[in-house]
Amino acid sequence: MTSRYLFAKYTNEVWTHNLHVLPYNDGFYLRNEFLLRDYLREHPKLADEYGEVKERAAMENGSTMEAYTRAKTEFIQKVIDAARKEKGLPLQSVWES
Repeated sequence: MTSRYLFAKYTNEVWTHNLHVLPYNDGFYLRNEFLLRDYLREHPKLADEYGEVKERAAMENGSTMEAYTRAKTEFIQKVIDAARKEKGLPLQSVWES
């Protein structure tokens, strides 16, 4: 993922917080991050499923952030594809946003 900064806070060597900072431009609210957020808000059952995916990913891949993130990719891509189709946007890999 490009065009972003990630700030992380650790407490006792455990990652407890993260903050993503993104540049603002004309397509800002069409970024996959916002499409995911909004689509999950509109589809609570998917949001619940995403929570389960995140918990499972943390349990099975919590040793590194990259492993945790990649464990969620298939689900996130499915949601992003649905959100982009709904808005008439071209499909895009979640790793390109």
